[in-house]
Amino acid sequence: MMTPEQAVVASILLCVAGAVLTIPWPPPDARGWLAFAVTAGAAILILGAVAHVLTVGPSPQPAKFWSCRAWDSPSACMWTA
Repeated sequence: MMTPEQAVVASILLCVAGAVLTIPWPPPDARGWLAFAVTAGAAILILGAVAHVLTVGPSPQPAKFWSCRAWDSPSACMWTA
């Protein structure tokens, strides 16, 4: 089961992947249907996350994707899980 935070990140990545896939595809009809499918998939992920937050509540331990201890040192910023 995905947390709401993971669903939002997955929908963003799905939209980016869909945008990359629609660039080289020549038939306009196929591009339109692919864009529709990607948008529908992202909407399903987001609506599932919204329903989860409204019915169950927020995640007890929110996901932390980017952590910066100090802005003055580049090694202080890192991706976390």
